[in-house]
Amino acid sequence: MRRRLSAIVLAFVMCISMVPAYKSFAAENATFEVEATIFTKAEATDLRIQEGSGWFADVYEIEESDIKSVETLTDGIKKYKVAFDVECEDGDYREGESIRFSLIGVKSDAIKATVARNESGNLGVKLIFKEKNLLTKQHKVNLASDNGSTIQTDATQFSFTIKVNGVDTAVYVAKQNNGEYIFRESIDIDDNGNPVGNNLGDGNELVGQIINLGGNGANSEYKIVKASRNEDDYNLTLKKIELENRKVKVVLDTEMGLAVGPDFKFECAGKVIDKTVNPTEKYGPHEFDVLLENIPKGEDAKVSKLPDSMEYFYKIVDQQYDRDKDELRVKLGRNIAIIISDAKDGVKYDNFAIAHHESGFSFKIFDVKGEKLLGESENANVLGVGNVNFFYGLLPGDYIVRIDKVPNKFKDFDTSRDYKLRIAKDGKPTMEIFQEQGYAYANPYGGIDKPRFDDSIRAKMHSGTKTPFLLLINKKSQDKKVIVDNENNAELYQTQKNIGDEVEYKITRSISPDHNFVFRYDKYVNVGAKTDLSFEDALDKRLEYIDGSLYIKVDGKPSDEFEAEFDKNANKIVVRDKSKPDLVKFDFNTATKLPANKTLEVGFRAKVKNFGKENQSIYNSFGTTTEIALNIELKCNKKWYGGNELLKNLEPEKFIENFEVEGYFGGNKIATYNVKDYLKPGSIAQKESSKDFSFIVHKLPKYTESELKKPEEQRTPIEYRIVEKANILSSKFEKIVHNSNPLTINNVFKREKIDINIIKKWELLEDEKGKADSYTPVFTLTQSNGKNQEVKQYTFSKEKTELVDGNGEIFKYEIFEEFDGKIQKAEKTPSVSYEDGCYKIKDLPKTDLNGEEYFYEVKEEKILKNGKNVTDDFAVTGNKEKLAVDTATGEYSKTIINKQKPPIPENPPEPNTPPEPGKPHEEYNPKSPDTGDMGYRGILLFTMCVSVMTYSLYKVRSSKKIIE
Repeated sequence: MRRRLSAIVLAFVMCISMVPAYKSFAAENATFEVEATIFTKAEATDLRIQEGSGWFADVYEIEESDIKSVETLTDGIKKYKVAFDVECEDGDYREGESIRFSLIGVKSDAIKATVARNESGNLGVKLIFKEKNLLTKQHKVNLASDNGSTIQTDATQFSFTIKVNGVDTAVYVAKQNNGEYIFRESIDIDDNGNPVGNNLGDGNELVGQIINLGGNGANSEYKIVKASRNEDDYNLTLKKIELENRKVKVVLDTEMGLAVGPDFKFECAGKVIDKTVNPTEKYGPHEFDVLLENIPKGEDAKVSKLPDSMEYFYKIVDQQYDRDKDELRVKLGRNIAIIISDAKDGVKYDNFAIAHHESGFSFKIFDVKGEKLLGESENANVLGVGNVNFFYGLLPGDYIVRIDKVPNKFKDFDTSRDYKLRIAKDGKPTMEIFQEQGYAYANPYGGIDKPRFDDSIRAKMHSGTKTPFLLLINKKSQDKKVIVDNENNAELYQTQKNIGDEVEYKITRSISPDHNFVFRYDKYVNVGAKTDLSFEDALDKRLEYIDGSLYIKVDGKPSDEFEAEFDKNANKIVVRDKSKPDLVKFDFNTATKLPANKTLEVGFRAKVKNFGKENQSIYNSFGTTTEIALNIELKCNKKWYGGNELLKNLEPEKFIENFEVEGYFGGNKIATYNVKDYLKPGSIAQKESSKDFSFIVHKLPKYTESELKKPEEQRTPIEYRIVEKANILSSKFEKIVHNSNPLTINNVFKREKIDINIIKKWELLEDEKGKADSYTPVFTLTQSNGKNQEVKQYTFSKEKTELVDGNGEIFKYEIFEEFDGKIQKAEKTPSVSYEDGCYKIKDLPKTDLNGEEYFYEVKEEKILKNGKNVTDDFAVTGNKEKLAVDTATGEYSKTIINKQKPPIPENPPEPNTPPEPGKPHEEYNPKSPDTGDMGYRGILLFTMCVSVMTYSLYKVRSSKKIIE
């Protein structure tokens, strides 16, 4: 491990080593890791790696143990992987620090490496060194005279300039032993050691260049009049140059003031000539003569370099040589220098530019309209003030200057301002920064007022160059727009609302200390720039501003520094900054003092008019973006079909408690809400003539919180369903739900049905047994309604299995059914069947449509045989019994038994008188009635019996007629 020890530190250590060490002050040791990839033809151990430069450089020998790998590439190039540790003290290296390294022992470019922490946790660097000219390519140069003769020269070398990868590059041509002239092109390699070919010019770029083919001390200059490249060779056609002395008139073509220096450099056909002149300081144009000696005859002359004292203020924009007049007109433009800073607290005037101006900025300059880009600033370290941004060669006129590149540390500053730059015809520059109370121009920074402001030529030239324009940039306002949730005392960026809902907005804009801060010294110095915090906030056309809701505050209090209004025509909030600049005096002894931060607050309310056909969210941005997403609003129609008797006490306002809203996402139920909690006020609507009603639920979130965070086009909404919970009416009505919009919940009264079984039994005489099917009982079904006493009767038999009333109409009743998505009335007919002695009546309605219950009874009315009424032949049992319910089946039933009576003879024989006991049997013969008293009483008694029987028979028949 190598110890990091520079030469100065080493000397210091040697000195202190002679002093007794009572206590060690060494910091904790640390390790710095160096990894290097070296491409070279040399041996790695013959090389050294140098860190830094000058007195503080550290040099590390490359030892055999440092070589981790070596790979031989083409043309004898070796690729070494070298790594070693440097022992150092903690704090010698900092992460992110940039350090210069170079390779000693071969020619190579120095590199800068950034210190980074590697996988081992130590700080270190990774380096790539490439020896120069590892690969070369040879080019032959052929020379020919313009008159066709051979060029006679003993020159051992000469030079010219060619294009290499688009850049003018000087090459040196050397004569070989065989008399040929060649130059070698250096081929670079990439970081993997692979050759990287160059793009050479086609040779035309050599035309007009001067080369010197002097030999044995003789001066022999030639002009290249024709040039071409053929594969790897260059072919040059040369013209011999004749020299002359020439007096040239020089005109500095400008109306600006000229602070002219004496030492000019001229050039003619590549030959540089230094000339000293003695011009006076005056306004242009400026003329003087110069004698140019031994210059190529017939070639144009030009100024190649202005005097150093002029180059700071001027740049040559264009120059034209008039051969007839031997006149050189040189057009000059003005140079402008800019330095930049923020408004720092506690800084005196003389420290702004020197100690506190900032580097890393660059500028662009545009035409007066700010449309055409004219150039970019160049950076120079001059005047001891560090990095200064220069524009060179600006002609008198108006320009717009904008900040282009901004260091990361100033990303929160307002660098968007246009600076108006004017260069007057006399060359005096002014740079406008704001217009307020007459203070309009940037300060040309300097410590002495007279040279800057005495209106002399030198003062005008110094202004904006030797005294650069100092621009102060202001912090950007921190803007925020939120939706105020007063109910939860919260500020939101997203909310979900219904049409008609109000939304309260609040906009805040920070007022930084340098918002209006202008440093002023005497009548000349004016440093700063007022930031106009005026703004407009355009509302979405789907929002309606609520009159009178706009307010404006500064730090929570009313302020006259700003004013706000609502522009109805443009549907926008307009806020104007009416504040004045804070003109703060400061000088070389008084430091700046910035005011405190403030906050501008603007609030207003708006109503959601609609969400448009697409129901897209309403966005509004001011620093931050707010979103109003559409809440879900559902309408539900509740319809009743039948069952009016059960609905007479129904009140929709109370019945609402039987509804819930269920939310589903991804097929899963995620929420359940009581409808009454989301019921839109005043939304219950009931028809006067029915119990039907409708209602609306609102403020149901359209999206889950996680979905709301996604871009709107990627969101999946929540699916909602309004459901009716089980209630006291549920068992009486069937729910049929139509999910179209609006949702309709149909409650259809369930007309319960009953079945009646009549079991028919026969007790027949001996000679009729097995003949029960030859008899046809006829039954009567009686239907009565307990409320209105309505009675209907229908007959049926096994031969006529339909219930028919006295008018021959079949028993029918109405029910409600769903058909084609609609609830409609339909007719139903009970069925009658007979099988194995049982008459079955099915699907009798238990109630009417209103829910009133029916009562039924079945009775056998007569018995037919072969169409003849034989009812009197039977005694009937069970006919008068009421229908009974079978608890097992729920069916009604009764049993009717018909018992056949014995037949009565038409002429029955008189009975014989049995013989008295003990007497012989004799045939009994009736005798005539005795006419005596006893006979008369018998006749009278007989007559009375006949009368009683006749009367009884009459009563029985009368009773039967009534029943029939």
